[in-house]
Amino acid sequence: DEDYRTTLRALCAQPCPEGQTCCDGACKDLQLDPANCGQCGQRCPPGKVCANGHCESDCPPGLENCAGRCVDPKNDLDNCGSCGRPCDLSDVSPIFACCGGECVDLTRSDHCGACFRKCPAQNPSCTCQFDGRCTGEPGCPDNDASPRRWLGRPRGPGVGRHTFRSN
Repeated sequence: DEDYRTTLRALCAQPCPEGQTCCDGACKDLQLDPANCGQCGQRCPPGKVCANGHCESDCPPGLENCAGRCVDPKNDLDNCGSCGRPCDLSDVSPIFACCGGECVDLTRSDHCGACFRKCPAQNPSCTCQFDGRCTGEPGCPDNDASPRRWLGRPRGPGVGRHTFRSN
C-alpha cells in the first residue's frame, strides 16, 4: 500500500544521487534497474532488460546487457570496459572513474578531477592535486577555485560519476 511505500522511501539514510530514487530503503536507478524499471517495484520479466525506464528485449545502441542492466562500459564503474569488470582504485586514490572503458585515477595530470581533463602542459607548474584540482603558479585553471571535497562513489548500478562539493 502507498503508506508502506512512503515509509520505505524515507528509510534511505541520505538523499539519493542525482538520477536515482529511494525504493524500499535503497537508492535505485529507475531507468536501468530491472527490479525497479520505471517505478519502484516494477520488475522486468525474465529475458528482458530495463532501458530508459521500460522493459525491452534489447539494450539501445551503444549500451551492453550486463546481467539485465543496460550499461555503457565506457563509463560504468561496475562494468568498466566489459561486463563484470569493476573499477575500484580506492586503495590508490580517493577519486577514480571509468574513462573510455579504462579505470583511471582522477588525480593524474591527464585526468585531473574528471575524465580526460588535463592540466595545461604548457605550464609545468600546474599539477593535479589530491582533490582533483589543477593548481600551481598563476595561470593554472583551478587556482581561484574553492577546494573540492570528495563525497564518495555514488552507489547503484550504472553509475559512473563522481560527486564533488565546493567547500
